[in-house]
Amino acid sequence: FASLLSEQFFLEGLATLSRTRLSNKRKFDHFARLIQKAFRKNFSRQKLLRQREEAADIFHKKKERRRHSVNRNFYTDYIGLDHKPELRTLVGKREKVEFAQTVDEYNRRFKAEKRDLILTSKAIWLIGRQKVKSGPNKGQMEVAVNRKLDLENIAKVCLSTRQDDIVIIHIHGDYASCLNIPLKTELVTMLQRKVKERTNKEMKIVFDDLVEFVTKKGKIGGDKRKVSFLSGTGDSMVVRTSGIITKDAAVYIGTGLPNTTRPKVIQASGNNRNQSRAGQQTQAQSTLRSAPGVPRGGGRGGPVKHLPTTQNDIYDTMDEEETYDTMDNDDRETKYQPAYGTQRGRGRGSFNPGPPRGPAPSQQPQHRPTVKLNRNRVNSMKSATKKSLGPVDMSVLNVPQGGVSKTVRQSMAVPTERPVPGGGRPRPKPRERTVVALPRVRAMYDYEAQDLDEVSLKEGEVLELVKEDDSGWWTGKAKGKEGYFPGSYVEKI
Repeated sequence: FASLLSEQFFLEGLATLSRTRLSNKRKFDHFARLIQKAFRKNFSRQKLLRQREEAADIFHKKKERRRHSVNRNFYTDYIGLDHKPELRTLVGKREKVEFAQTVDEYNRRFKAEKRDLILTSKAIWLIGRQKVKSGPNKGQMEVAVNRKLDLENIAKVCLSTRQDDIVIIHIHGDYASCLNIPLKTELVTMLQRKVKERTNKEMKIVFDDLVEFVTKKGKIGGDKRKVSFLSGTGDSMVVRTSGIITKDAAVYIGTGLPNTTRPKVIQASGNNRNQSRAGQQTQAQSTLRSAPGVPRGGGRGGPVKHLPTTQNDIYDTMDEEETYDTMDNDDRETKYQPAYGTQRGRGRGSFNPGPPRGPAPSQQPQHRPTVKLNRNRVNSMKSATKKSLGPVDMSVLNVPQGGVSKTVRQSMAVPTERPVPGGGRPRPKPRERTVVALPRVRAMYDYEAQDLDEVSLKEGEVLELVKEDDSGWWTGKAKGKEGYFPGSYVEKI
């Protein structure tokens, strides 16, 4: 018996030792993961700061900057190629994409045509849409490569000294491409880096307010074009053409930030980071992607109405809470990341094709309103109890004469005379319904719906606000349709 008891104690000691080692292993693994996350976050932040400085060096004292382009981060893919296999197939599935965005390409008559611009380590791809001329899919639109610009053949890139978005890429022995690229800073920065890696030479970048280039040869007229950049008003470009056969263009745009503007280093405090992360994790289960920030001028939408802030307020006093930086959210637990297409069927995946980041709008709500559900339930129960009180008719407890069978026969009998409607009493007046007017908002920028449950916005359009949400996606009614739209794109009336 003593030997059996000692053996049992020995086995229990081994089990306790095993559990202790397993607990220590899990604890050390948790600490290692925290250290890895901190290092990854620090490396990503340093990378973003280096990209900003590299872009600032290219445009410093050469080109005016837009308000929200100085301190924004580079996010590479603004199209969502992971969810568009038809574009991936044309570019190459194994090619690393350095930059992707939907841009406007001007033809020889300066008419804008939509293109998907994709920059890889070898070339620039301009992908458009064309109709199928034969086959079972005749008449349908399909993606097609309009032009491929190899990095070795790029002669120079021309830009103006103003804050416009025009980029003209000259090619050796071929015509040039005139593009309207909203995120030109990121494109030029990545293009210069890839050309240097490919050719071991610095890419030539020219800044001038009068650019001459050769366009695609047409049936009539010459192939030389001129684009002049003149002073205008506002932050949106206005392109005007002149000439009947040979077209020339003039681009008018207002004055931007000084060409000496440089990004500011942003230091984040631990308290703000912890507070913001707690709010982000609670919202991660109710939304699939973050709402886009305030767009900068000159994009697809109309002119941007800037808030009355000074330059020092935008760049000198910015803290971590005032920038749209999704790189900070990379360390979230996987349990807070919902699978693609599992919520509301919106198709919003892990990408964010939102516009450039900038200062958060001042009219955006900062705190979720508190609702006392218990108090509301008690009040509703009291009101229901008050309505139910009244004189009780005890005749329902009396036994009918003739029993149940008599009641059934009387209910089945066909009445000989038609009863008087309402017992001869006058019909009561209909109750007047009180229609509660919904609050209204006005769109400050243009927004194109990305899915079926979203609504498009036009600048100046008035919508009815149905619901506000802290995630940035509000619900409203526009032209009889109810759907989601970014709350930072509207202002309350």
